[in-house]
Amino acid sequence: MKLPGHVIDLSHPIQQGMPVYPGDEAITLYRSRQLQQDGYTNHRLTTGMHVGTHLDMPMHMIEDGRYVRDLPLERTMGPALVLDVRHETEIQWSDEYAERMCTVVVLWTGWDAFYGSKKYYSHPTVSLEFAEQAWQAGMRLLVMDIPGPDTPPFPVHHFLFDHDVLIVENATHLDRLQSLRQPAVAAVPLNIQADASPVRALAWDLAEPAI
Repeated sequence: MKLPGHVIDLSHPIQQGMPVYPGDEAITLYRSRQLQQDGYTNHRLTTGMHVGTHLDMPMHMIEDGRYVRDLPLERTMGPALVLDVRHETEIQWSDEYAERMCTVVVLWTGWDAFYGSKKYYSHPTVSLEFAEQAWQAGMRLLVMDIPGPDTPPFPVHHFLFDHDVLIVENATHLDRLQSLRQPAVAAVPLNIQADASPVRALAWDLAEPAI
């Protein structure tokens, strides 16, 4: 089996005290068993699904009966169009994007630099036109280094979910994708009966010789 020669991790670590969306419950992650005392080590995690780097299914905001467990894994990965939108407070569509469109679109805003601070939640947003045009051009998975594509009442969320586009929020290290000639991205969720899931998001270069 051929494997990528180099893999870039795009995920924030899951750990005690990590940031959560304002109003959400904090996670608890602790060592519940001690090797010297219990003969083995174990950890216990209590968390919502929308923490750290995670994937949202349509049922997060619209009537849709599919859980994450029902998602074909092929929907969570593929060749990626990486867009440097660091200069945009509202991310706009450009017709030249259609010529390079992939099923996975990655928006590099650079906002992960503020992860863990209050400023992180005053983030850039995605215009509804961008969502509409990108979907028409073939986007089926949107990956971002911000908490979400929009703010209440969430018109972009609703458009994307109505058109079966999945969303990965709170990615990181997207700057590292700039050196990839043919970037591919995967954001693999848990096999879980829920509306969302933490993911291990990663990227690699399809042009790089495999090992």
